[in-house]
Amino acid sequence: MDHTLETKNTWVGTVTYMSPERFNAEKYTSDTDLWSLGLMIVECAWGRYPYPEEGSKYEKFGFWELLDIISNKEPPTLPSDFSDEF
Repeated sequence: MDHTLETKNTWVGTVTYMSPERFNAEKYTSDTDLWSLGLMIVECAWGRYPYPEEGSKYEKFGFWELLDIISNKEPPTLPSDFSDEF
């Protein structure tokens, strides 16, 4: 636990839940796990993985499309019928 605030620069994990910092090979701290948790919460709320957005040009996507979406698009948000606490 002595080094939990140190920045990291690794490429480990499930790419569909990686934060933009990790996708872009930038240094990151453990708070990027909050991105992953947020994506999982949105996925549970929507009943599907939040990327790509419905109606997007990416009906099927691979690594490069996911990199573009996560690096250049706004993060997904919940509809207004969900509580602020959720």
